Amino acid sequence: MPESAPGEASLGVDTQVYQIENGQRVFKGMTRKWKGLAEQKRGLTVVATPGEHDFVIVYEGAETTAKVAVKENGYHRVRINMTGMSQQEMIGATRQLRFGLQAVVEPAQ
Repeated sequence: MPESAPGEASLGVDTQVYQIENGQRVFKGMTRKWKGLAEQKRGLTVVATPGEHDFVIVYEGAETTAKVAVKENGYHRVRINMTGMSQQEMIGATRQLRFGLQAVVEPAQ
């Protein structure tokens, strides 16, 4: 994700995380990525019972899914990557940025 603009404490736009429950998206929170925040405190921690869980991650109109096999007392990190970035000049000297998202579920810790 891009870093904050100089002098800003946060990105201003956070990544939204939803869990799929009974076929519906349930908002679980937004990631945190502030400069100076310790690595282990970045992101969002979601508590889930053991079993298969589906999540949807949304950032600036792009979204991806992550399937996490939660184990008893396990901690699963999901890394969110931007993919296929491109930009285009628009009328009025503005730029349009296009990208996709990829969720990478790491092994339980």
